[in-house]
Amino acid sequence: MSDIHGLERAKQMGLTLRDVGHRIVLENDLVRIWEVTLAPGETHEFHIHYHPYIVISLGGGENEVETIFGNTFATHEPAGATAGGCEGSSSLLNPRTSTFSRM
Repeated sequence: MSDIHGLERAKQMGLTLRDVGHRIVLENDLVRIWEVTLAPGETHEFHIHYHPYIVISLGGGENEVETIFGNTFATHEPAGATAGGCEGSSSLLNPRTSTFSRM
């Protein structure tokens, strides 16, 4: 059985996968909007996306994303940039420059 979402890996590491964001800004039958705000050096702990998602960078900046499987990659997200993904991905987020806000 494959662990493509990292649930077994998180269990092996003793991790609890956290919520996608810090607070829900809006929720209805069609959408849930989370807010994430991090200062440089802060970390948004490992979390899992249970639904397809889109990210809007409010402040812009350089970030580092680490997957539950240990892969790390840098991202550059200018203010207003968008990115999307599929449900089931588990990752950790570290902003490297400026205060980082996403919705």
